[in-house]
Amino acid sequence: MVTVRSKISQDLKLQGWASLSVHSSSDLRSNIVAVAQDLGAIVARRPDKPIDTILPSGPGTARQSTLSHQYGLGALPLHSDTAHWTVPCRYIVLACAEIGTVNTPTLLVNADDPSFSPDERLLLRSSTFLIKNGRKSFYSSLIDRKQRFTRFCPACMTPLTDSGMTAMNLYSMERQRDRVVTHRWEERNVLIIDNWRMLHGRGNETPADPLRRLLRVYVQ
Repeated sequence: MVTVRSKISQDLKLQGWASLSVHSSSDLRSNIVAVAQDLGAIVARRPDKPIDTILPSGPGTARQSTLSHQYGLGALPLHSDTAHWTVPCRYIVLACAEIGTVNTPTLLVNADDPSFSPDERLLLRSSTFLIKNGRKSFYSSLIDRKQRFTRFCPACMTPLTDSGMTAMNLYSMERQRDRVVTHRWEERNVLIIDNWRMLHGRGNETPADPLRRLLRVYVQ
């Protein structure tokens, strides 16, 4: 019999993401912390607060360094979370606490696009970007030099050359649209993303409902 833990592990290995639903009688927050702990070490800004609450926000309320500041309640481009960290988190555990009046999906794309040419792959490895992280800003490429992970977020990464802009466009929604997996949320649904392999975004034709509430845990 396949256990929930082994099913998550298998799906992450095969496709880079996994999904499950938490029974209505269970505590959602405790469940996602347990899932995260099975994957590795939880990384939190505060030791006593491992779970972040994610609410769609407009430019007026979102921090300047975020995608929400640029795109508001509209669709968010493909990106990896914590791209401003020296080593981005390995997994993201998301759970839907409230779906809101508009069912806004999460879009998933494997960063290893088989259609990339050798020259395009070279651009991803060699183009230099400024990664903005306050006083700890640094330089990096989109693909880690050891090819462990892809780092991509338009909000915190600035290309330093024209080739860098070309590299960023390889992960645009226009280029990747045919490869997108659409995850449509249901309340108490959990989505686990391999943040080293997968890019994700918010896909919505109408503005996202500010009451939509996702819970998030980062794992390293």
